[in-house]
Amino acid sequence: MNLLGNHVQRDHCGVGGIAALLLVPVWGWSSSALFWLANIFLDTDHYIHYLYAHRGNNPWSVAAMFRYHQSLFEQAGRPDFLVLEIFHTFEFLGLLGWISFFFWRPLIPVFWGSVFHMVVDFFHLSYHKVTFARAYSFVEYGIRRDRLKKTISASRTDSSTMSLPKSKH
Repeated sequence: MNLLGNHVQRDHCGVGGIAALLLVPVWGWSSSALFWLANIFLDTDHYIHYLYAHRGNNPWSVAAMFRYHQSLFEQAGRPDFLVLEIFHTFEFLGLLGWISFFFWRPLIPVFWGSVFHMVVDFFHLSYHKVTFARAYSFVEYGIRRDRLKKTISASRTDSSTMSLPKSKH
């Protein structure tokens, strides 16, 4: 299995499972299970991203989704790389936390499982020296996307106005 698949199995299933088991004395089995499942299923936004990118092109293959995201991860160090995963944003976590703590308290383990997932991802990305390849906010994504567009536009303009060597004829 590739690096990304190993990360999901080892970190989200394994480490998240250990954390959930440690929470059983405090939260009980059902809330701890919700924590663990939220920690795993927060990555459904990766699948949504894959479905969008591959609509009409065998989009239902989970194995193909892992291969696709592995190929993206291999490009994460490039300066022109930018990705947004909607459930991995501060806005999503803020909304989930707001709903959990003020409107529907049974979601509190889901909120903390999602936070745990983000912390594990942060350490994973930091270990691979691509901590900020992912945008952690819709606002951040918009700003970085606009800067990237300007950079690409400027580089095209610079290359199209370069003077060509004079012909010797």
